[in-house]
Amino acid sequence: MNHQGSTDGDDDMRAFSFERSYKDDSPTLLKGSGGGGTFSWENLKKSKVFWCCLAFFIIFFLILGVALGLAAEDDDDEPTQVELASPTVSTIAFGSCTAYNFIYQEIWEKAIIPSQPDAWIWAGDFSYLDDPIVNCNNEDNADTELWQQSCNCSNNFIAKRPHSCLAGDVYNAQFRWLYTLKDPGYSAFLNYMCPNAQAAGYWPPPGTDATLCPRHIIGVWDDHDSGWNNANERLPNRQIFKKMYLDAVGDAPDSPRRGAAHGMFYKYTLNEFAKGSFSSLYERESQSISRGTDLDPLLPLPQENIGVDVFLLDERYQREPLPCESRRDYCELVVAAGDSLSNNNFAWCDDFLNGGVDGEGTCCKKDEQLTAFCDAQAALAPSARDQYYEQLCNLGDPAFGTETLLFDEGLGTYVRNPGVDGFAEDLQADSPFCEVIGRRQRAWFRDSLSQSAARLKIVVSASVLIGNPDETPCSGSFSSATCKCSSDDMECYSWAKRELAYLIEGAQKPGESCAIVLTGDYHISDFRVIKPGVQPYSDAYDSAGWDNQVIQFMSSGLTNITAHGTGCHSWNADQLGLRADGNCGYVDFASFGLIQLLDANGNLVDSGADTIAKVRMQIVSTSRVVQYEQVLDMETCMLESTITS
Repeated sequence: MNHQGSTDGDDDMRAFSFERSYKDDSPTLLKGSGGGGTFSWENLKKSKVFWCCLAFFIIFFLILGVALGLAAEDDDDEPTQVELASPTVSTIAFGSCTAYNFIYQEIWEKAIIPSQPDAWIWAGDFSYLDDPIVNCNNEDNADTELWQQSCNCSNNFIAKRPHSCLAGDVYNAQFRWLYTLKDPGYSAFLNYMCPNAQAAGYWPPPGTDATLCPRHIIGVWDDHDSGWNNANERLPNRQIFKKMYLDAVGDAPDSPRRGAAHGMFYKYTLNEFAKGSFSSLYERESQSISRGTDLDPLLPLPQENIGVDVFLLDERYQREPLPCESRRDYCELVVAAGDSLSNNNFAWCDDFLNGGVDGEGTCCKKDEQLTAFCDAQAALAPSARDQYYEQLCNLGDPAFGTETLLFDEGLGTYVRNPGVDGFAEDLQADSPFCEVIGRRQRAWFRDSLSQSAARLKIVVSASVLIGNPDETPCSGSFSSATCKCSSDDMECYSWAKRELAYLIEGAQKPGESCAIVLTGDYHISDFRVIKPGVQPYSDAYDSAGWDNQVIQFMSSGLTNITAHGTGCHSWNADQLGLRADGNCGYVDFASFGLIQLLDANGNLVDSGADTIAKVRMQIVSTSRVVQYEQVLDMETCMLESTITS
């Protein structure tokens, strides 16, 4: 989601990496904000900003003993290391959306470290890589070549002036990652979570190595981490951006998440055997990812009493473009208004409606086709329905979404084999509906979720699962059009959203295992719940027949740059009863999410705990004030505040 407004080929493999280094002083952070086509590295070299940055980084890397990701080890002195046992994970913190500029992020030292988390989960937008290093809002520098290159580009489907001109630019992303990782607040946090890492020569630390990071750091990317606001599979250099993210978060060099054929989806288990150890997880999960099959039943499953499985969903790498119905009305008005400086979405909308190899638009048509087909088939007698009706239209069918059944416009139905008239343009389609995570990842998630023996299942979806399913007037000067979804959340992808919610609901067994969804992106923090039975939102989620709640915990905005007091109005208000704390029950200033696993006596679980009895979830401000709190009852898999409502 963009801070300035919404829009909307694995190419060069050159990229830097963050590997081994030594303790250094944190840099003075660059002030300003912005966002930022085509980035001229030669022009950047001519600028004063570049030479200042270059001088800093030369000194910086001389101190570190590395040069842009090349390992440099001290041959004379053996790095010291303190052996620490990985603790039982009882407190998990998470968050998303840092800042567009390079301000000091005080929340790490003032609130997150004092909360003593045993694990941290990034839920997206760790760094805003599509923003430039210059302040595009400061037009005093508009006559400089660097400002023009960074802020005054020609709009296209990925770049948008002034703040996203450098979307997809690898060099700009490198600078921004380095500044993000050396924020003094975040550096202090890394030292707290991974006290052995600097002495051993690692920066950033390997967050899943229990010997260096007894308090674990894991996470998944969202759009700005991938270098493009509202990014999808058309992202240039997506493999490079993926590698940079995994380097920055401290993922192991041999992690199966680094494979080029798929995204960074993964399952981590907390409190397995040695209570918090990540040992042997790569072996088990890499088998599942590489084969695209179920987990090996002969390999050990996590301890059931206080085990936590964390499912990290990659919702960018194989995400298809926005479904056509979500912005067709809006884009028709935008394109009709013509290209102009004041019509900043023209290029994106023109591509949406008229781009692509066939000139019929790059938007995804499959959701509309599938909805129309299922509605028409549902009106028929069961005996008269299409042979593929159940696996196309019934979320509960075991074969739902597992085959490449594609719509043939000539026949008006779905076919399995290529070669039928009207079919050729869809040969590369992954599934019958517009994908967010892709068929391979969906199969992995379905199997891993159903086989998980963990007491608590945490699903990390950087794209918001539960947003506002209602259609609303579009913002700005084209408000006569109707817009569906935020332009980037799961609400835009109705079939993918409903399947994901269906799988999470069905994986819960009250008294045995419950699930929660962690998300970010919106620059606000709140709790939302889809309840079973007939509700104002039941049709949007197919939830009337559910047995369990689906609970979403959103924490978005780690600074007041991203979460900056928008007030309760417009899309922030909840009119359907999804928000657990009421219509305006959310936080719109800097905060993070805190999850505490409690035993039957209400204490944090330890190695002797019999089970997780309750899960306390809090939205905590920079001043360590709990703004909202909800408690998940593991016997009912319901929020306690909703049990009697």
